[in-house]
Amino acid sequence: NGRIFKVENGAMEEVVISDPTLLDWVDSAFPFGINGLVVYEEGKLIASNSGAGTIVHVDLVTGEATNVEIIEGDVGGADGLLFSKGRLYLITGTAIDVLESDNGWKKATV
Repeated sequence: NGRIFKVENGAMEEVVISDPTLLDWVDSAFPFGINGLVVYEEGKLIASNSGAGTIVHVDLVTGEATNVEIIEGDVGGADGLLFSKGRLYLITGTAIDVLESDNGWKKATV
């Protein structure tokens, strides 16, 4: 539904962000939308949108969600994310890809 919620004590407290960038594609083989979420810096998230085949940068302070431009490689079908030592590990059903960015996750390479 294109929303990320704040959850406290097991209950949804509020909608943190609502943005069409977070929606799945209607014609997609993967109708999941956001299917992985990781905090990489205070107030900033990276999410995988499996249905759209994109990686999304989410700024919780401004409420803005933007697609990360992938310079090389493919990020379709992501099923989970891990952020460690400045790298984003994108897990699919058959592989683990490593993404790097040197500009605040506006662009990334696989």
